Amino acid sequence: MLESGSFKYKCSLYEYCERYMIAFEEEHYGEMVVHAPPLNTLSLLMVPFCFIPNQKLRENAMFYVSKGFSYMMFWMENIIFVIFFVAFEICLMPLVWFICFCNIIYSTPGMFTTFYNLAKWIVLGTLYLTYILLKDVLNLLKILAMHRGCREYNNLDK
Repeated sequence: MLESGSFKYKCSLYEYCERYMIAFEEEHYGEMVVHAPPLNTLSLLMVPFCFIPNQKLRENAMFYVSKGFSYMMFWMENIIFVIFFVAFEICLMPLVWFICFCNIIYSTPGMFTTFYNLAKWIVLGTLYLTYILLKDVLNLLKILAMHRGCREYNNLDK
């Protein structure tokens, strides 16, 4: 069993290398094979650019088409993530509002100050939580926009 397992591992490694490593030897064409089966049908949009007769023109076209396709796939996947992130935060907002309400009651000294802070929270709490939600989504989108990493985005790789 040990020899069989080792052999199967090496076969799987070979298949992986055959599929992905060879595909990325041609950088512009690698984007056509890396996506999972439901999404790989969209790579058919790139096929017409493979048949441009002029090699230099074909390489330039495939460079821009594969880069654009890569960004399109990245944002298609992450827009779904952002939608779920916003839905999750919206579901948490009533709980956070109630916990802050209880903390104001518990932590504020004096009856007048407590009523004043509660009135402010009741009026402005939802607006403040909505502002925090929007800031969180903006920060998430900024992080997602760092395609090549934080160091390059902030010009730290020099």
